[in-house]
Order: sequence, then structure tokens, then C-alpha cells
Amino acid sequence: MGQINRHPEIQENRIMRMGPGRWGTSNIALGVNVRYADIDNAAVLVEVALEEAGHVPEVPYGTHFFQDLVEGQIIYLPVYPDDADSEFEKEFFETAPNVLLELLPHTDEYKSVLHLIDVPKTTGRSFAQVIADSQSHHAVCFLDKAPLFF
Repeated sequence: MGQINRHPEIQENRIMRMGPGRWGTSNIALGVNVRYADIDNAAVLVEVALEEAGHVPEVPYGTHFFQDLVEGQIIYLPVYPDDADSEFEKEFFETAPNVLLELLPHTDEYKSVLHLIDVPKTTGRSFAQVIADSQSHHAVCFLDKAPLFF
């Protein structure tokens, strides 16, 4: 994660990171074991909370890691794909090409667990846009075409 975060192409563009369970946990069984310095270039951090055996993971409000996100102006979004009120385009994430090895050729051993999507390349110049309302606890992510400049 840190290598992706520090890559020059990533540093030029803030990105959205999505991962299972809690980000910043020291327990790999609960989520993604990263330090804030590994993700501080993110614009949006998404915790995908999959329901397993009737248990939905808790979100990290009140933790030091969450406070770092707030101070870094990183939008934190929990997503619950198993919730009937949520819409999650799982197929897009499963079928979009993984550009991890294009960015970091030496990371072949991680390509099965890290899926890096170049959204504009995959969608024909569209960018992911996020609108979030912290009062209602609702957010939407959609694709928006980039304007052509001549």
C-alpha cells in the first residue's frame, strides 16, 4: 500500500481506496493493516463491510486512525454490499483490468490481493466522483466524463 501511495503517478492524482473490513487495524483478520502514511494520498477511503456469519464489521468512528482521516480531509465511507438498501456494482470491480503490474512491475506476488483500477482508462475517460452527505450518512459514487481540453 505504501508503495502505491508514494508512486509519482498516484501522488499526482488523489485516489479512492477500497478494502475489506477496517482500514488501519493491526489485526489482519479484521481488515487492512496499514499506517496512515500508507494511505495519506487517498481522497476517499472505503471500508467494504461484508456480512459474514451474521456479523457486520463495526466502523472506526472515534479511533485515532479515523481522526487522522478527518484531519487529512480524506472522505471515509463504509459500504455494506449485503444490505438491501445499498447498491454496489460488484461486477465492475471484478471485471475491470488490474493495472498493478503496470504501475509496480515487481509486485507480481500481490496481484491476487491488490486490484488497482485505472478508472479513466477502463471507462473511456470517466472519473469516479463521490458525493457524500455526512448529516444523512448517505453517499453516492458515480462515473463522470472528463472534459476535453483543446
